[in-house]
Amino acid sequence: MDFQAPAGLVKLLNTVARSPRDLPPNSTGTRAEQLRRLQVLAHLRNVVGLGLSEKVSGDQTTGEFSLCFYVRKKAPLHKLRGDAVIPPIVCDERNRSYVTDVKEIGVCRLHMASGLSIGSGNSVSNIADPAG
Repeated sequence: MDFQAPAGLVKLLNTVARSPRDLPPNSTGTRAEQLRRLQVLAHLRNVVGLGLSEKVSGDQTTGEFSLCFYVRKKAPLHKLRGDAVIPPIVCDERNRSYVTDVKEIGVCRLHMASGLSIGSGNSVSNIADPAG
């Protein structure tokens, strides 16, 4: 796998990570609707982070970069409301498509008291992981 993420995917990640309120109010159309939906999904209570990672299907890596939603608990599709399902494919502003992935990482905790925000150099891990 080439470890240079596509620029369109990086830009998409940065857009999705923002609050849904950050889209210009006059943004309309399918593209704006997709971005709003992804932003809402990224801010659901079960989602603990976003990132770029290699797509994993079953136990196999695919060699593709994905827009990854890190969640506390992964649920089967049939137990999710339709508006809480991460779409399998998303598009950037140039209509290039990228796969998504959902990875269960459990509860995260900050390893050092550094105020209310997590900055560069802070360590975050799964609370149950003995390595953390």
